[in-house]
Amino acid sequence: MMIKSKEHSSDEPGGRPVDLYSTIASVILHFTLFFGFVILMRIAENASGSSYGGYYVDMVSPKGAQGGSLNAENLMPEGKALQEEKAPEDTKYPEEMKTKDKESLPESKTSKQPDKETVKAGKDGREVKESAPSERSLGNRSLSGTSAQAGGYYNMNSGGFDSTGLSQMYQEPTLKVSMKYPSGWVYMDQQRRRKLDGITFWASIGSYNPPPYIHVEVVEKYIFNPDQYRYKYDFGRFSGYYNDPEELEGQVSQTIYIRTGDDEDYSIKLIMQGHEAFRQFQPVFFAMVRSFRFGNSLF
Repeated sequence: MMIKSKEHSSDEPGGRPVDLYSTIASVILHFTLFFGFVILMRIAENASGSSYGGYYVDMVSPKGAQGGSLNAENLMPEGKALQEEKAPEDTKYPEEMKTKDKESLPESKTSKQPDKETVKAGKDGREVKESAPSERSLGNRSLSGTSAQAGGYYNMNSGGFDSTGLSQMYQEPTLKVSMKYPSGWVYMDQQRRRKLDGITFWASIGSYNPPPYIHVEVVEKYIFNPDQYRYKYDFGRFSGYYNDPEELEGQVSQTIYIRTGDDEDYSIKLIMQGHEAFRQFQPVFFAMVRSFRFGNSLF
């Protein structure tokens, strides 16, 4: 005899009804647990992250990497970590650089001091003055501390004037220029706009090889700057400004600037080969400059 079991459904009388409310509660519980888990994860991330309560946590330094406590060393206001970093030891601030520069710079030698004048009687018995500024600047080279006979050369006071061999006379009518020059020398002059522009004298005979030459040039007065010259000599009719001779590859030169009261100034330059030959000829050169005449000074 077979016994069949009878399945009950919710539709039949006596069957167990489906609990709809418990199902809904279960779903809500699952969602609550899920969102609660997410919120806990976010809180955990914030607790171990790089910011907490508006403060910067050092997660890069060894202390931060090792999980050190949040103390004054690894916890500081945000943005302040970079501001309070120490500069490298070799960093030079402007104040330090200025102080070191002042200490390393030598004392300036370009300051001006009153000129010292030496009064000495010339061969004609008239007193002449020679001025040698103690400190002056010419471009990038200093003229201070140079002796009156630098390199063994003469100046007009120490060398004097030797006119014994000046037996010839140059004369020019446009600017009424004249000057004595040695026997055996020749000259060539140039004009510009029908006025004298320059004269060149050189030795055609003699023991000089190569021969020395002297160039006289008419110059504009505005180019004159007395601070460029170490010496000043008063010739009465004009003033002569000059420096010590200059040497370049065995060639020696010296220029005397003639400062006049006329419309034109002049420069007279001597160029020779060899130190000793130049030195011996300097008194003759100075005598030629002293014989220089121009304009109304001709008479």
